[in-house]
Amino acid sequence: MGIFDTLLGRKKSELETVQFAQRGKIVRFVDNKDDTITDNKTGLMWQKKDDEKKRSYNEALHYCRELRLAGYSDWRLPTLEELLTIVVQGRPENVDEIFANSKAERYWTITEFEHYVDGKYLGDEIAYTVDFIDGFETTYDKIYEYYVRAVR
Repeated sequence: MGIFDTLLGRKKSELETVQFAQRGKIVRFVDNKDDTITDNKTGLMWQKKDDEKKRSYNEALHYCRELRLAGYSDWRLPTLEELLTIVVQGRPENVDEIFANSKAERYWTITEFEHYVDGKYLGDEIAYTVDFIDGFETTYDKIYEYYVRAVR
């Protein structure tokens, strides 16, 4: 199989909308025209737009588990490192412009705050978010409600 049959391990049919930039370079983010975005650098597929509803951490986990989008059912919360890959400093929402309706708000990651205080694991109560206000990560109590951008 050649590059036109597979691309980053994905079937050509999944990437029918891949566009090539000048000089034959592959575009970083591709709108799959099914409410998903493929990141050709990381191989991740992203939910194109959030559903404009804030959720607690546990509600965000449940939302991703139940999400059925573009024929896929294996959606999940991104890790801190994964969500930071779509951040573009200097934009109003600090996220690549291909992601529709991104807000200058916080988005949950699955990454827990892995620290102990007096023998207590804080990750049970605290997780990281990526703040699209400034493009940096922050930690918050899991009871707070923030937006979700699912990944697979």
